[in-house]
Amino acid sequence: MNEQQEKAKFRQAIDHTLTGLEGDPFLYQRVTAQTEKGAHVMKHRKWNMGLVIALAVMACIMTAAAASGWFGGYVNWNGEILPEERADMLPHPTAAPEMSVDMSSFRLAQELVMSAQEMEIVQVTQKNVFGGESTTSNRLEKHPDTYEAFLVLLAEAPYLPVPAFIPEGYEFSDCQLVYDCRRDGEYVLTSTEVLEDGSRVERYRVAEEDALLSGYSLSFRRNGDPEDYLAVYTRLYHQTDPAEHHIGVNEDQTAQVMAVAGMDNAIAILSDTHRTLTMRRVLPQKVDYLYYDLEEVRYPDSYSEVQIDVMTRQVDAATMADMFSGQ
Repeated sequence: MNEQQEKAKFRQAIDHTLTGLEGDPFLYQRVTAQTEKGAHVMKHRKWNMGLVIALAVMACIMTAAAASGWFGGYVNWNGEILPEERADMLPHPTAAPEMSVDMSSFRLAQELVMSAQEMEIVQVTQKNVFGGESTTSNRLEKHPDTYEAFLVLLAEAPYLPVPAFIPEGYEFSDCQLVYDCRRDGEYVLTSTEVLEDGSRVERYRVAEEDALLSGYSLSFRRNGDPEDYLAVYTRLYHQTDPAEHHIGVNEDQTAQVMAVAGMDNAIAILSDTHRTLTMRRVLPQKVDYLYYDLEEVRYPDSYSEVQIDVMTRQVDAATMADMFSGQ
């Protein structure tokens, strides 16, 4: 699995597992022991979702798939079903994996991660049933409250395309900017908390000059209708082989290869109710940042590319392509 696939799984895990949680007013009353303030410096730190979230997401996906009797498949940038994935498109029973920690600990970890302040990483480490540790963490983020403020911040990252226009009738709803740490920067541990159940909560920050803007998400609504949405997700990846990229499709979806000016590849995944346009652009120069341990060893021949996903119910694929054509 390459970095692009790992980060996509990370993003999907966050999207699916942190949605709809309610706050716990007694959460911080369970924080009991030692808070250590300081400036402990950490370099080349690997930030990832722990096994606990990965297993929870797998359980949800498998449960839903088992109910529908179908597990989906993948296509490549040419819109072709990948031969090695054809077996996954056939119905077959699969047992949901056992949770690595109990649900109360799982929910606690999620709530703590959601408590992160702007440009702060919260990392929660818990013992799991396998005798090891499971780690849950978030990403460095900023949340501009207007589209204009978003565009001002994006000016520092010319390698990330922005929409040339927003289709008529759609109004700004919300957005987030995602950051990583520059190659020569460092993550700084600002506090450690130990909870009653033994969970360890560490909070990290990155100096403003070390923060590298590596992605964003945008959400628009028409007439305030949450069902009539337009969403844009953009991420910077270190890639090794574009042929390894898999795009998931369901049995009621079709894949349509498109030509978008300024993009190396584009493919629309279409159904009667949802439309997604995925695009990629290879950058002329590598944009380095700290995300994985020993990244240069793991990906010595990697290059940088940007992937853009545009998702909607109503906007047609040609209009979505025009939003980024030539950008």
